[in-house]
Amino acid sequence: MRICTKLSLVAALVLIASVAIPQGVLAQNAAGNGRNLKQIEHIIIIYQENWSFDSLYGLFPGANGLVQSSAVSLTQRDRLTGQPYSSQLGLPFDLVSGSVSLTTPPQPINNSVSPAVADARFDPALNTLLPYNIVNHSTLQPSDKTGDIVHRFWHEQSQINHGKMNWFVTWSDNPGLVMSYFDATKSARGQIGATVHDVRQLLPRCIRRIIPEPSILDHRPSAGLSECPGEPANDPG
Repeated sequence: MRICTKLSLVAALVLIASVAIPQGVLAQNAAGNGRNLKQIEHIIIIYQENWSFDSLYGLFPGANGLVQSSAVSLTQRDRLTGQPYSSQLGLPFDLVSGSVSLTTPPQPINNSVSPAVADARFDPALNTLLPYNIVNHSTLQPSDKTGDIVHRFWHEQSQINHGKMNWFVTWSDNPGLVMSYFDATKSARGQIGATVHDVRQLLPRCIRRIIPEPSILDHRPSAGLSECPGEPANDPG
């Protein structure tokens, strides 16, 4: 059984190497440009309705995710005053729609009940103006759902703010949930990405040097966290 397993692994690695190594790369001399676009053989595009990239994949290895967030986008601003919300801590929050009374930073809203209320399942001292892991900052159980969050076209256009990405909180009907995320690296789809990374590490160093690390690129303008509707806490997507 071990022999068969080893042979299968070797066969898999050979197959991956044959697929991953672009034609001509092996014969490429040291002076060649290893970043030529012709070396890209596969581009995988993932579309998920109502979910942004960072709300699920922001912690993926190699992703242009949460760590790469710009200072501008992390400084969420008030649409009325133009000032950073971080300078308005403790002041009433002007909700764009709805009647729940909030203060800054705004608490997540549970609109799964009627009337909607501030969601007491989240940490009371949570700073919702910065990205936070829902599971680590709430008492949500696997079968629970967060409140819903608006994801209409004109809301998103306003939130993008000409690419500054700093009006996601102010234009949301559930502003305390906007910057939340799930760590999907441990989900089924996350394991696929991890497997690609791990298999590459098993290849000989001389082969790894000519096979680039798998890259996850996310430069879509709607890469903020506003499109994150209520979902079970253990099932992002």
